[in-house]
Amino acid sequence: MTLFIYLFTFLSPWISNPDKGTLKVNLPSDYVYVPSGTYLRGYKATDRIDISGFYISKVEVTCLAFREFLANYKPKSTSDLNLLIDSSHFTNEEKILARVYYTHPAYESYPVTGVTYTGAQKYCEWLKEKLQNHVGKDFNVEVRLPSSYEWEWAASAANGLDKYFGFNGYYSRNAEGKLLANYSSCETSSDDIPDLLMKIPSNDHNFTSRTNSFLPNDLGIYNMSGNVEELVQEPEITKGGSYKDPLKYLYSVTQKSINPNDSQMSVGFRPIVIITANGTSR
Repeated sequence: MTLFIYLFTFLSPWISNPDKGTLKVNLPSDYVYVPSGTYLRGYKATDRIDISGFYISKVEVTCLAFREFLANYKPKSTSDLNLLIDSSHFTNEEKILARVYYTHPAYESYPVTGVTYTGAQKYCEWLKEKLQNHVGKDFNVEVRLPSSYEWEWAASAANGLDKYFGFNGYYSRNAEGKLLANYSSCETSSDDIPDLLMKIPSNDHNFTSRTNSFLPNDLGIYNMSGNVEELVQEPEITKGGSYKDPLKYLYSVTQKSINPNDSQMSVGFRPIVIITANGTSR
C-alpha cells in the first residue's frame, strides 16, 4: 500500500475534483471553461491548493485584439503608449520586425508581444467592460491575468495528471512525428526533466507562430507550452516558455524570472475571466 501511495503521489500530482456547481455563462467562443479542482504541487506533491473554476482564453492575445484595445484606449502620447507596449528592450533585429509585426495583416493572428505588465492589466480592464456588455447586468465580470497556480491548472487541462507540458504529453512530438510546440533546440540536460526529453529535436523556429498553431490540450487551449512565455498575476515571473527557450522551460510547473518594467519580444499573455452573480462564482 505504501508503494502504491508513493507511485500515485509521484506520478499524479494533479487530482481533479468535481466542479463546485458553478453556473456557466455564454461567453464568446474564444474562451474555454476550466473546472474547479485540487492542485497538488511540488516534487513530493505536498502543497495542496484548491482551484476555483474560471474561463481562460483559448489562445494568447493576438496583435489584432491588442490593436482593437489600443484603438479604444487611445494613448495620448508616445510615452503613454510605451507604458503599454514597448520595443526599447528588443534586439536590433526584433526592432526591425516590430515595425510590421504589430500592424501588418499577415500577423493579425500572431501573439502580441512586448506588452508590459501594465499594458496587460490595462487590456484586462478594457476586456472586462467589453465582456460585461456581452453577459448583461445580471452578472459581474472580473478579467485579469491568471495566477501561476491557475495557469498551471489550465495547462494541465485539469485532467488529474501532470504530463510535463501544456499539450498534455510527455514528449514534444506525437506518435505521427508532428511537433507539439514552438520552442528552441536544446543541447543540455535538466534535473527537472529526464535527459531523453531534453534531446528530442525541436522545430527550430526562430520566431512566434500563429496563436492556434500546433495541437491544443484536452480543454482546447493552444500554446500553453512554447510560442511566447506568458505573463501571470505575479509580476516577476512568466510561464510556458517561448520560441527562444529550450524544452525544459515548457514544463508546466517551470517558471522564468522577468523584470516587470521591461518588455520582451518573446513575452505575451492571455486573460482569465471570472463571472459572479449574487455573490457566487460562476
